[in-house]
Amino acid sequence: MTGTRFFGADEWKAAGVAAFLAFVVFRATLAPTVTLEHSGALVVAADHLGVGRVPGYPVWTLLAKGFICLFPGAQYHGHPNPAWAVNWMSAFFGAVACGLLAALACRLARAAVPSSGALGAVSGIAAGLLFAISPTTWSQAVVAETHTLTNFCFLAVLALALRWVETADRRSPY
Repeated sequence: MTGTRFFGADEWKAAGVAAFLAFVVFRATLAPTVTLEHSGALVVAADHLGVGRVPGYPVWTLLAKGFICLFPGAQYHGHPNPAWAVNWMSAFFGAVACGLLAALACRLARAAVPSSGALGAVSGIAAGLLFAISPTTWSQAVVAETHTLTNFCFLAVLALALRWVETADRRSPY
């Protein structure tokens, strides 16, 4: 393994800018309580550590319970509102996924054109923000759904796979 870091300063800056801007947009349009689709079942499952629907989403449920515990005072019209905390979790993981996509795009631009510099950072931020404002991503990042965590995990695996491909030692992906 080489001593250089996989993501450089430009990639981290692009990721931070894209994640921050995406989170601002998601937070501004966040659903205040339970919405349509499977939101109600997922919020109840997270609040009581149950199974909302098949296959159960155990990691998502535990993370959502953590966010509910992180925001115990969330209320809607004077009533406890765990849905707000779970919706906030979706916005958080959606924003982090957008930031990770920006970092990956910036990294790939640097790999393709080593002197890309600021142009690579701008392309990474653009990629992250375009992903954030796409109708599918945006609609799932403001309600209690599992898709933003899935997007984040997929992009994290993609980053790890890219790191593994670029290393000189290809014995094991770990």
